[in-house]
Amino acid sequence: MGAIKLYGPVRFVTAAAPKYLDKRGRPKHPKDLLSHDCIRVRLGDSYVYERWEFEQKGVEFQVQVKGSLILNDSGVVIDAAVDGAGVIYTTQEAVADKVKAGKVAGSLTPP
Repeated sequence: MGAIKLYGPVRFVTAAAPKYLDKRGRPKHPKDLLSHDCIRVRLGDSYVYERWEFEQKGVEFQVQVKGSLILNDSGVVIDAAVDGAGVIYTTQEAVADKVKAGKVAGSLTPP
């Protein structure tokens, strides 16, 4: 049995529309997300991904975010962030074109 590496490291980021960040402020620390509208993702039938992972000075930790918007499609999640609905946690690659176009701005970068 052998293993084949399919891709390199995946980097997650938080991101939100500039208009959302102008209105609500840019989180400076992951715990600041507790006072923000975070767009959460439902995986499968019941699991909601709401513990976002971060690393600071070599220490890994999680923040259990809140938000009333829960979606199950990553494209719709990104569209909601572009529309100013809140902060998302997704792969850097998934939002790279939106960041480049100025539609969302990264706010915190997890490991």
